[in-house]
Amino acid sequence: MGLKIIYTTIGRDDAREFARKLVDGGLAACVNIVDIHSVYRWEGSIYSEDESLLIIKVSEEVFNKTYKYILENHPYELPELLVISPDKVFEKYEDWVINSCTYE
Repeated sequence: MGLKIIYTTIGRDDAREFARKLVDGGLAACVNIVDIHSVYRWEGSIYSEDESLLIIKVSEEVFNKTYKYILENHPYELPELLVISPDKVFEKYEDWVINSCTYE
């Protein structure tokens, strides 16, 4: 398949700007922003925070550049980065994602 999906969490105040930069830069075709509440352990303490989940759709062609961009620009010290390679994607949607990722 020519499409990958990247999940990352980010502070709500940063979500829209971060998503916009990915799409404007041709590193993603689309980024969905879902408001969530996370409970997690960090450095021995338990935290409970409002965050946003970014669901980032990218072509395989730009995937490595997008992944690197997220690592270098994410505001978290240890960003969550989960990558999914779907087994089945509606062909016209996949074509749109591939054609929408224009980073050179």
